[in-house]
Amino acid sequence: MEAIKEKLGTLAGHPVQLLLFSLIIGSTVFLLATPYYMYAVLPTLGFLLLLLLGNAPRIGYYMVIFMVPFDVYRELLGKALSFSKILGGVLLLIVTLHMLFGRISLDRLKSNIWPWFVFYFIAGVVSTFLSDFRLTSFDQIRQTVATFAFFFLTLALVDRDSFFKTLPRVLMASITLSAILSIVGYVFDIPVLSMDIRGENMTRATGGSYDPNFNAAVISFGLPLLFQFHYMFKVETFKKKLLFMLIILLNVVGITLTFSRAGGIVLLVVLIFSAAQNLYKLRPIHLGFVMISFFSFIIAMALLVPSSYWTRQKSITDTADESLQRRYSYLVLAGDAIKKNPIFGYGPGTFHDLYAQTLNAVDLAGTITEDYFRDAHNTYIEILVGRGVLGLIIYMGITVTSFLNFYKAKKNLVTSGRKEEATIVNSYMLAFLAMSIFILFLSMEHHKYIWISIALSQVALNFSRVDGNSSK
Repeated sequence: MEAIKEKLGTLAGHPVQLLLFSLIIGSTVFLLATPYYMYAVLPTLGFLLLLLLGNAPRIGYYMVIFMVPFDVYRELLGKALSFSKILGGVLLLIVTLHMLFGRISLDRLKSNIWPWFVFYFIAGVVSTFLSDFRLTSFDQIRQTVATFAFFFLTLALVDRDSFFKTLPRVLMASITLSAILSIVGYVFDIPVLSMDIRGENMTRATGGSYDPNFNAAVISFGLPLLFQFHYMFKVETFKKKLLFMLIILLNVVGITLTFSRAGGIVLLVVLIFSAAQNLYKLRPIHLGFVMISFFSFIIAMALLVPSSYWTRQKSITDTADESLQRRYSYLVLAGDAIKKNPIFGYGPGTFHDLYAQTLNAVDLAGTITEDYFRDAHNTYIEILVGRGVLGLIIYMGITVTSFLNFYKAKKNLVTSGRKEEATIVNSYMLAFLAMSIFILFLSMEHHKYIWISIALSQVALNFSRVDGNSSK
């Protein structure tokens, strides 16, 4: 009893702590008295998580990154209030406080990309106020601000160890898990992990995503990093090399079972660039392992990939294909729209609103009203129509600046003799290239992998300018 009184006396002298514990206990008791009693543990878990993130915010950042492929699960609370958004908001507050108290240096935020962001935001706001679809455009501006916040968090939290070791591991682990879920969903026809395509008599793997094409984009982003596993994990034994070859195979099969034609194109590009990046490093002693790996890969693909995949890939040149006809109608709309509003466009994110008003939307959707609203399936077209030529020029400026940052970082690292780090930087750049190609076929302007790549280009450039043995 004396110990309890002493603790209560201590709390009485700290009103903030007393208020905090009172809120935790009160909310727990309240939840226990409601039909939502199963959530009574959440206040305590939330408090413990807050303590953890306050002392180690990078853990929260890794959690956000890990959840990217699993939008089906991270949005269980709804798209408006997903787990990643809650976690991101808490991280933003914690990192801001750390900077105010000097625990994180403000120098981390310096970037040659910020001016482009300012121009992109201003152009978007002007376009929004000129738009006939302001509700849609304001929501897009909100998402743009959220991506800027994610860029801010990446610059603030990714240190040398994160960039070269921890972050690639987190990315590869989450993406590989999504690929495994894709395979399981396809093989066992699990609805939450796959989807049947209406009118095509085809099952496509979705993994942790809502859409097979988005799932393919996620896996394609991780492949360049997987191809450089030996630099990140110092894999030396033959058994470990075989294990990583199996992991690569799982990812390739995972992207294949999405039946994504864009995924097939990007996979080919990644394979070509990765092969070109590694061929010159091969020694005669490696040739046997490479030949075994190559023929094993061919045999595995022949056995595991259904013939319908190759049939679908061939349809990319079939002008009678319904999907290609829809995409052609998107280009027609984009051409007409940009002639009428070339500078500022119709407002960010308004392509689907414009398309819903066309006869093509009615003809292609039939009686399903929701199908009238279709994205352009091309991020660059979405930006061109929504933000005009000005917005697209600024976005391309962001993209080109990011590639230049990666290139300069790689060059600096090679010059200073840090070739392993240069290879990892090159893998990040190739992952960004994969996403930059993929968004020719998908509308995903605000995808986290795009904006993490843009931020990592600056992080890579910063690390390339300092000694590899310097502190974090």
